[in-house]
Amino acid sequence: MLALRPGERLGPPCLVCSRRELALPTAADNLRAALLMAFASVVFTINDALVKVLTGEGVPIGLILAVRGVFMVLIFLVLFRGRGDDWRLYQFRDPLVVLRACAEAALSWVMFTSLMLLPIATVTALFFTTPMLATALGALFLGERVRIWRWTAVVLGFV
Repeated sequence: MLALRPGERLGPPCLVCSRRELALPTAADNLRAALLMAFASVVFTINDALVKVLTGEGVPIGLILAVRGVFMVLIFLVLFRGRGDDWRLYQFRDPLVVLRACAEAALSWVMFTSLMLLPIATVTALFFTTPMLATALGALFLGERVRIWRWTAVVLGFV
């Protein structure tokens, strides 16, 4: 374990490597993270396809979101308890957490509506503009320094 400097503290264990120390990830950690990201991409694709099918069958978006939310809560409660994490609801009193949850709900509603109205390929292509928008908005509203190499990386990632 690394020695902590004044003001540094350990965060919660990493979901990928379960370490609490301030250290670079190993090659095995990187591989596990890459596999988890690939799995997440597959799950997102399945989610989007199911939403497209369900909305095409006339299932209301609110119902899809509600059922999805119930399953997400159950899955995360099992994951948190299995890892021994603190899952009590007092943490959700923070206004920023509530704001983020509301933003996520709005995002889901808009995403599902777009899946209902547009071809899935168009929605996916538009979704891939997110890094460019996040980079630009971070520079405009958060004062992030965005240099040419970062813009180049964002554009190359889009291609």
